[in-house]
Order: sequence, then structure tokens, then C-alpha cells
Amino acid sequence: FVNVPMIAIIKENNEYLRGFLSEHPDKVLSFNFTPEQVRKFWTTQLKHCQNKLAVLSSFLRNGLIPPDEINDAMEIAVKSINEYVTDVSDHLTLQANGFFSVFKSEIIRSNSFARGLAFLWVNERADLIADVIEKYPADEETILRLVEHYSRPESSDWLIKRFDRFFLPAAPITAAYKAILTQNSTAIPAKLQAYFS
Repeated sequence: FVNVPMIAIIKENNEYLRGFLSEHPDKVLSFNFTPEQVRKFWTTQLKHCQNKLAVLSSFLRNGLIPPDEINDAMEIAVKSINEYVTDVSDHLTLQANGFFSVFKSEIIRSNSFARGLAFLWVNERADLIADVIEKYPADEETILRLVEHYSRPESSDWLIKRFDRFFLPAAPITAAYKAILTQNSTAIPAKLQAYFS
């Protein structure tokens, strides 16, 4: 059921639109957005949504963002989130559209990850970083940047606490990351030794 007058009212007010789509991202097609309206939404409003990645996933799942604009939309989302999606369908949509590559570009490769007051920057994103590491395949660049971060005198204890839930001794992800470290003959910082020694 689509209430056309209500949709029109919501569509005209950015705050209402963000709120509605944050709560009901699956209803995005009800708005009959033009390509220009879609682009305007993800460039100006997506970063203000409560449920950014679920909204972005819905736009992607419904083919509303052109392939050549997906990375730009992902960058906007990644720069403004602190946690990853819990819905499997959203995760699979993001994964299929290159989320991990954008995540690495914006988070893992960021100078803030291992320089200056890196632990504060990482603390703000600890949930996001841990969730992505847990849900995506083991990655050499990611683990080497974690080693770099945890080789610093001050590093994120908040992120370490999140590792406790999935870097378990018998877990395949732990073995995969340990294999990368062994293959690279990487010295493991003290805070990571509990997982990879």
C-alpha cells in the first residue's frame, strides 16, 4: 500500500525523508525518485541518515545508483559511519558493490589509522572496523595495518576488546590472519599476540 499524498509530503522535506528511509529503507521505490533526485539524496542527505548503510544498500539493491557513481556513494557512507550493518542481505549487497575496497581506502589506509593520536581515531570506529574484519575474508593489507597500529605506544584497547568475540583460537578467520602474518614473517605486537601467537 502506497499513500501517494503522504509520500509527496515526505519527499518534499529532507528531514522527513531521511527519517522515513532510515526506518523503512525497503520502501525506497515508493518515492519514484528520478536519477537526479537519487544522486542529490546520496550526495547531500545519506550522511545524515540514522541507518546509512541500510539505506545505501536499498538504493543499490534496487539499481538506483549508476555503477560509475557507486564508489562515490560508498565513500560518503563510509566517512560518516561508526558501525556496519547487521542484516545479511544488506551485507551481501554492500559486499557485491565493493564496500570492502572503499572501507580499506577510507579507514585502513587512512593516515589517522596509525599516526598521531591514532588510538582515538580508531576508538571512534572500533565497532565498524571489527564488524568489517569479522565479515570479510582475511586481508593482508588489513592485518599489516593492524600490526602497524598496535606497534605504537598508544593503541586502541576498544578495538582489541571487540576482537575477543571473533578472533578465537579455533576460528577460521584467526587461522587465516595468522597464516598471513607467518607468511610475511611479521613481528606480532604484544596486544595482538593473544590472537596470533
